[in-house]
Amino acid sequence: MYKEVLQKHNVEQTPEFTLSVLTYEVGRLHQLLVYQERFGSSGYLGDEKIGVSDVITMAKLYAEQKGYSTEELEEEGLERFNHRIREVKEAEVKRRYGDK
Repeated sequence: MYKEVLQKHNVEQTPEFTLSVLTYEVGRLHQLLVYQERFGSSGYLGDEKIGVSDVITMAKLYAEQKGYSTEELEEEGLERFNHRIREVKEAEVKRRYGDK
């Protein structure tokens, strides 16, 4: 889907370049969050939403360029996210109460 947009506009873009753009977009999103924290949320909330959409778009484009199924990646990512949360909770219990 995303690669078709590039083709429609006759744009060639390597996965490496897409990853560079993705990195830039994540940095821009982080900058907006820092500004919100420092100066308050006024004026930055709309930009934040656009920033999140840019990050998602570039991540999905990169996945397509690499030949990955975004649906499979999303499922795997959610599974890994759940696993990490359980690990963190278990580590917290061990830290508080020791190994029992």
